[in-house]
Amino acid sequence: MRYSLYRCNGNVPVPQSIYSAIKHPKLKAVLTHHETHRGCNGQKNPKQARAIKMADESIQYLYIKARRCIDVDHASDPIREPFKSLYAASEHLGSALNSLKNRGDQTEQTQLAAAQILYEMAVIEADTEEAGGGVKKLQEALDSLPSLSNEASASVSRAILHLSILNQLAIVDSVRNMLEEALQKLKAAEKIYNTLNEKYKTEAELDSVPHHLEFLLGKEPLPQRAKYSSWIEEEGTKTKYYLAQCYQHLGEKETAAIYCHLTLKKQLKCRDFLSFFDPIDWAVNAATLSQFFLYRDNFPLALHLLACADHMLNETRKKATVDDEEKLSWRAADVARCWIKYGVVILEASKNLKRDYEDGKPVEVTPAPPLPTKLIDHDDVVAAEKEWRVEPAKTFEEAREVFLAAQRKVAEATSYYSLKDRASDYVLVTQDSSKLYRDLAALEPSADRKCKMHKRRIDMLEEMAGTLNPKYYSAEMQQIHFELGEVYTEMMEIKYSVLPKGMLKPRDGPVNKINGFIRNAIAHYQMFLDLIKDFVVDGTEGSDGIFKIEDSYVRPALVARFSIGRLFSKYIVGHPRENLENLEKCKKYYEQVEAYVKKYPEHEHLISGEAEVMRELMAVLPQTIQNLISSTIY
Repeated sequence: MRYSLYRCNGNVPVPQSIYSAIKHPKLKAVLTHHETHRGCNGQKNPKQARAIKMADESIQYLYIKARRCIDVDHASDPIREPFKSLYAASEHLGSALNSLKNRGDQTEQTQLAAAQILYEMAVIEADTEEAGGGVKKLQEALDSLPSLSNEASASVSRAILHLSILNQLAIVDSVRNMLEEALQKLKAAEKIYNTLNEKYKTEAELDSVPHHLEFLLGKEPLPQRAKYSSWIEEEGTKTKYYLAQCYQHLGEKETAAIYCHLTLKKQLKCRDFLSFFDPIDWAVNAATLSQFFLYRDNFPLALHLLACADHMLNETRKKATVDDEEKLSWRAADVARCWIKYGVVILEASKNLKRDYEDGKPVEVTPAPPLPTKLIDHDDVVAAEKEWRVEPAKTFEEAREVFLAAQRKVAEATSYYSLKDRASDYVLVTQDSSKLYRDLAALEPSADRKCKMHKRRIDMLEEMAGTLNPKYYSAEMQQIHFELGEVYTEMMEIKYSVLPKGMLKPRDGPVNKINGFIRNAIAHYQMFLDLIKDFVVDGTEGSDGIFKIEDSYVRPALVARFSIGRLFSKYIVGHPRENLENLEKCKKYYEQVEAYVKKYPEHEHLISGEAEVMRELMAVLPQTIQNLISSTIY
């Protein structure tokens, strides 16, 4: 995407002298040799001065015309010729550059103008996806820049152009996946920005320096965005944004997050003149960044970023047009999903806290770190923050408040996403909603209410399982069936825990429910295994028929088999023969898991906990089976 520094003022009046200059066949020779045709006192004669003025006006006319093509005409380019105006602008800039070179002088003004034109031509090459991305012109632009002189004006002009060129070169490097090279250029650009900021303390001080664009614009006024105080913030903000992206791709997530936060802050400060500030995109970026801090337990900062995102969307909604409604609805749903994740993480932390307490482990809640600085200091932001906790809940009532706040965001997200439209996103939102019920149920003391919450999960997940086509939504269906296996297992465990003593007959109501949950859990785990049966490494079967499972599927596949085996052992039946059959099936699934990890020991660590439990159960299975056999004989 190109970021324009300024826009032309509609139709540009063309002086008659420029038309004359363009048509004059001998102008080039006059311009080329004007330095040698001076009077005896070393001054240009009036005729030569007029020719030079005409040449300068020609350069200015071409440059302004190019800017009009970029800033005005390009927006109306036909679909079949999306770069028509950019190509025209490049031609005008090329002509202006040739005229500059034909001047035959090496003044600082000429060098800076040439560097500016080369830079803009390079940006066009990048935007039009030309081979090389404008690298040659960018390097030529750097070579055209005069060395830093003692004059402040030369220093500022050169530094800002140098900063802009380095940013553009970094973009080209990143496109070529030369991330280390891009990083070095961005660090150099950041250093230039910091140096200028230290040297010029105020906007007025910076804008008082003569501007190198005044020559290219002629009588045209300097746009606000092109003023040095605005330009440096424009490019400096880009540098921070590009650094964030670069560090992210290099795996330095902490540093990337810092630069993301700096970018958001700078965009807010300079929003009135930045060419690349979009309030909706800003809100999405703030919400996305919140997820980084959320998963590092920095709940106050994550919450503040989410509240700021909501505030920005609400402010934008007040001024939105009909054309903005679709994007607003879409992005508001995306931000709502980030809010839901916040609720999921808080409730999961609350569940883990309760479990540690029950297991007798030392429980210590680390106080939430204070918020370093506020991005937006507004009553709406404060009000939104007060609706949510910044620490794990200690009681069911506290957890329920988080749950209800998150469910409001679920409703907001599903008002845009649905199974009929944008099904993949709807599945993700519903899965998060299921997690909210799961973790709230863990904090609920009543077994009956626990079951009701899990039943709500089952209703949501079964609806999706019955609607989605596995052919098109295989990944989603895998997750749904696996989770349904987990939920039915959890329901079985709860019912088992409150089963009255002595009630072990299959026809008893509670027992019948338990067996039903077991059947459903096994069925969904098996459907999951059926969906992933092709995710194996070719050529690894061997005579034993055991394929090596693809890495990302190893743990869920083995856990599903282990779970099925365990579930068979949980059936409550009325005859020892049925019990024997179930235990034999249990043994079969355990042996499948054991055989797999024996053949592929490099995968055993993925199910170390389950494998330990399974081996303990397998150790007593033979004797249990033998006892049953004996009881059926005698």
